[in-house]
Amino acid sequence: MKKISLCVFVVSLFVILNVNEAGFLREVAKPFERIGKEIRREVKDVGKAIEHVGKASGFTIVESCCPSCCQVDPKRRKEEVIEVVETVDDTTGIQATTETFEVGMIRLHNELRSIEGVTGTVAWDARLAQMSAEWITQCSLKYPVYGDSRDSYGQNAFMTTSATAEPIDAINTWYSYKSNFNPATGDCLDGQVCDPYLQAVMPESQYVGCAAGTCGSFSGGPGGSTIFCMYAPV
Repeated sequence: MKKISLCVFVVSLFVILNVNEAGFLREVAKPFERIGKEIRREVKDVGKAIEHVGKASGFTIVESCCPSCCQVDPKRRKEEVIEVVETVDDTTGIQATTETFEVGMIRLHNELRSIEGVTGTVAWDARLAQMSAEWITQCSLKYPVYGDSRDSYGQNAFMTTSATAEPIDAINTWYSYKSNFNPATGDCLDGQVCDPYLQAVMPESQYVGCAAGTCGSFSGGPGGSTIFCMYAPV
């Protein structure tokens, strides 16, 4: 009986100590919680003051945006007219090698993403490649608008007057649009096109499918060859 009473006493003491310890810890934490709230309030007030000064001084304060952090504007993309190029400059410094079209497009995309510090790589998607091949037969200078879920995929087109569209030329051309990107606003420069570059390095994209072909005429004008790619997700 004495042993039972002793056990009950020990258990009761243990419970009391734990409860008291929890209460003690809560009391200790309260001052730190108040300090944290004060700091957050002060930071918010400082931010408002900076914004007020900026407006009073006639300056616009914006967050800078790395190219690969920004997004392609779907509406603007649908209205964009694809440029047909005659010559392509080596803008990336990436070397062309003898390889299959599929391997080349994946390698070039991933090397460009590495140059731009984009985390993650893209892999080939056969369904996206088939959709790209179907669009090429339209020989259009406008990006496709499907009116269904396919409009959620990213798109990039390279068109040239040359008899054959080379993957390295497509990547170099898309990268050349970086000069039209304004990192201060996270958007294209006024009146300029930069979406081909943003699409090629978009970090959200995990899959890409491309196709190459020739056209006797692009939207009724001179013809040539083309490479078209679709990306998912975006």
